[in-house]
Amino acid sequence: MEYDASLPLGRYDVFQGVGPDGIVETLHDVLSWHLLELKGLDHDARPRVHWHRIRDVLLSHIQLGSAAEMMVDTDQHALIIQTPMSGRVQVRVGTQDVDLEPGLAVITSDTDRLSMRWSADCRMSVVRMEFDAVKTRLLELIRGPLREPFQIETVMDVGQGYGLSWRRWWSLLIEELDRPGALVEQRREAVIFEKALMSLLLRVQPHNHMSYLIRDDDADTVDQNGVPLDAVPDYPLYLRKVLQLIGDNPEWEHTTSSLAQFAAISPRALQVSFKQHVGMSPKTYLTNVRLDRVYDALLAASRGEVTVGQIAQGYGFHHYGRFVMLYRQRFGERPYDTLLRTPRSG
Repeated sequence: MEYDASLPLGRYDVFQGVGPDGIVETLHDVLSWHLLELKGLDHDARPRVHWHRIRDVLLSHIQLGSAAEMMVDTDQHALIIQTPMSGRVQVRVGTQDVDLEPGLAVITSDTDRLSMRWSADCRMSVVRMEFDAVKTRLLELIRGPLREPFQIETVMDVGQGYGLSWRRWWSLLIEELDRPGALVEQRREAVIFEKALMSLLLRVQPHNHMSYLIRDDDADTVDQNGVPLDAVPDYPLYLRKVLQLIGDNPEWEHTTSSLAQFAAISPRALQVSFKQHVGMSPKTYLTNVRLDRVYDALLAASRGEVTVGQIAQGYGFHHYGRFVMLYRQRFGERPYDTLLRTPRSG
């Protein structure tokens, strides 16, 4: 493994191989790409993959070192945006053909199978966004429920207009990550950057909920989880009260039945309402809120004064093994790794 700080993200996680050995596994581990086929990669090529995960966004730089063709099944839980920094890529997404070159990006999701033909000089910049996090940003922007499953246009012009503005924000985040001593080395600040990257994408790239985006002069109050309390008539009053109860007291021993009793409706009716308006079950929503609070608490904690288990139990996680599994699924790291980034007390 050879680090090269002159390349984007070169001081973070790095894969360097020879020929096709290891590149299939690395692209699967980093981007969750399942390569069905890889053809034409020279046996003496030296592919490189650099990557760095913040929380819900993973940034990567890929160069194969020779011309190659690949067929990929994409991840079911992420949006993948890729644009060449140099060279060209012929891409087929479903039945759509795209000639990618600098200034043009392609966005894929769980429904997309990719066929790609890379030129030998192609260097690709790729960002992976967790779909649940994108959906959370969208709920914050529209201040209401999703009327239909989220779909975003596949091809994005990042060479001019608002698309170029978004691409420059992406580039700025990478440049700051590459600069020792930058603000984004602080995890909490880096998360602010990644949230802005997702929100700006939803402002710039056409999608099927764009007409519902709230302008700044229309903005009203939402709770700390991005859920509207007063502004949106689509949310029944009882649902807004349940969401506020969870947001104010996530550590309480809530169940679907207890929440339904609080709302004075049946558990089944509450389940249906959550699915319709929030897009998930009451249990999943509560778990996500608790995980986010644990994450924030770990970042704010002082090592040596508190343990991961103490914080987790404080937010209602009583089965440590399952908590760690859920935490890794949401944040891509162990909770103890988050705590290690905090200063030691004393």
